[in-house]
Amino acid sequence: MKQKTVLLLTFLLHVNFLSATTVTGFEATYNHGQVFCTWNNLTSAGIQYRLYQSTSPIIHGSQLAACDYLGAVRDSSSYNKRLSEAESEPYFFKIDSLAFPLDVNTGLFVTTTVLDGSFYYALTTVAFGIEDTTIIPGVNSLNNPVSEMVERPLPVYQVTLVVSSHMADVYVLYASLTATELFPRMVNVGSYPFNFAVNRNGFPPHPLTIRLSGGGSNFLSGIFSDAAPDEYRIGLDDWLPNDERSSWFGYHEQYDIFSHDNPPPVTGINYDYALQRLEYIIDWAIRNLPVDSNSIYFSGVSSGAAGSFFASLTYPDRIAAASLNVPKFDLSFLHDPDTTNNYNEGMPGRLRVDTLLGTVPTNLTTNSGVPTYDLLNGGWLAHEHANDNVPLLFAVNGKRDTMVGWAEKIPYYDSVNANRLGGYYFWDLRKHNGDGENWIFSPDLFRYHRNVSFPAFSNCSVNDDPGNGNLSSGDSLGSINGFLDWNDFIYDDSSDYHLGVFMKDLPVHFGAVITPDSCFTDLTLRRLQNFNVPPSAMILWETVHGSGVVQKDSFLYSGGLITLKQVKIFKDTSLIRVSFTIPTQVSIPEDHPQQFSLFPNPANGQITIDGIMISSTNILVTISDVTGKKWSESTFVNFNKDQNIVIDVGEFATGIYFVNVNGSVKAFVKQ
Repeated sequence: MKQKTVLLLTFLLHVNFLSATTVTGFEATYNHGQVFCTWNNLTSAGIQYRLYQSTSPIIHGSQLAACDYLGAVRDSSSYNKRLSEAESEPYFFKIDSLAFPLDVNTGLFVTTTVLDGSFYYALTTVAFGIEDTTIIPGVNSLNNPVSEMVERPLPVYQVTLVVSSHMADVYVLYASLTATELFPRMVNVGSYPFNFAVNRNGFPPHPLTIRLSGGGSNFLSGIFSDAAPDEYRIGLDDWLPNDERSSWFGYHEQYDIFSHDNPPPVTGINYDYALQRLEYIIDWAIRNLPVDSNSIYFSGVSSGAAGSFFASLTYPDRIAAASLNVPKFDLSFLHDPDTTNNYNEGMPGRLRVDTLLGTVPTNLTTNSGVPTYDLLNGGWLAHEHANDNVPLLFAVNGKRDTMVGWAEKIPYYDSVNANRLGGYYFWDLRKHNGDGENWIFSPDLFRYHRNVSFPAFSNCSVNDDPGNGNLSSGDSLGSINGFLDWNDFIYDDSSDYHLGVFMKDLPVHFGAVITPDSCFTDLTLRRLQNFNVPPSAMILWETVHGSGVVQKDSFLYSGGLITLKQVKIFKDTSLIRVSFTIPTQVSIPEDHPQQFSLFPNPANGQITIDGIMISSTNILVTISDVTGKKWSESTFVNFNKDQNIVIDVGEFATGIYFVNVNGSVKAFVKQ
């Protein structure tokens, strides 16, 4: 009898355990490409809730092994922790903009539809590491399937807040392990909500600024400051539930976003979850808000500036311009001369990134197939996107900034010049918090648009010297391209391109830095709209100052970016005029085996052909005009590459001429 009593008690305890770990009230609804599952939470803490999907009814736990496992959520899955912390009061998620928020007793799991069809769902629980696979149809398993189709999911409106006398509409974008071509992976857990805020102003068409928060701030921080009258702003943050940040890039596929104890990964793949989310929200804004898609901007401070920088170069066709206040340009940089630098080896910032993505020497691959620390090296990105429609970047940094570092800026500045990226870069003796700043940094981003060309300056003769990375080297106050600017009206048609470029004084807190009277700079025509030069055409350009032409040059165009070398810019404006002509009867082979230079150019009496590199000892030199008429032809037998060739062009008519040396062609202007 005693043994029977023990068995009965054991059975009753087992029944109680099962009933205590099986949820009730399980429901699922489909909306805009996602399924929203809710249930009654268990009263116990520390429970995980696992979601399964099947094409047939799930009526027994033995079926779960054959079902699709969609991931798990933890306790309080309906609680909007990030918004609650930002506003210091509790908020719960909505799963429909017109519905009431969920409550503390309700669980939430959102999964993205990957196939059209009808599907059944079931929910199990895990307590103390043990999964209760009990299935009770109609209780924790659906009796009826959910009809679904693959669509582009929409963020769900949550609430409108008044923050510092401004209105902010808060939305949540629900991400999941499941993803499609319309909705990329943004997280490595089953279901996860991302908050963002929209601030609306004025009348359309609206420019849109994407404001990325820095460390220690949230998605509501800074989105209202200095907003333009008709500007829309979207505020996002980079927060993870373990109170870490993904550096606005992403993290390893095995990184536990709920844990404070993640070791640096040594194998596997890093995913650009945060960048994917940024791109998706930008596209959502273009589709669903009355914003001008040609007038979208990034703005950020500290890690938000770094995120704006990496996103601008990763998605250059989306962004018109970006304002970057104390950004980091290279997360692979390990050895700043200042040993207190936060991203040197062994320092807190570096250790945090190591746990997210692995160490720099490990350099794990990413979901795009590119090594992680290539994608997070601004110099590499500048090279990779050199020929793309990169946005105009404005950045200010400090030589005493030990948080993001100074020495990493030097190779990036070199890459900006080498790859003709343009943009404006400033530095002074500020610290990361702004102490010691001198530059007044307030770029007017709204001057610039994706559908308007701009000149990208490089190798400017009045650029300041940033030094070698040590605090004491180079100029303490300086800029790259800072003195240069252009008039907003640019003439950009199919055959001609004109713009006015000038030099300006620069405001600082103690007055102004006075510009020189003139300078020389390379000038690259970026984001050309209508000026369409065919390959093998001859590009002609001139600089006009006052009433006279002060420069005139030409070169054979072989495709890609158009760069005018060492243009002279005056303080009171230089007019740059660019056109092209298509030579006739001039054969230009794809492979030019010869190399040479011409001077002077423009020429009057004679031209000298110098530096001829030949593959044979016999060369033929011909000079023709744009009509193909031959004006000179000379044959040189047993030619020595150290020779110069001088040809008299004094009797040539004024115009453009082509010098052909064994198939390699260069142009000169006869004055």
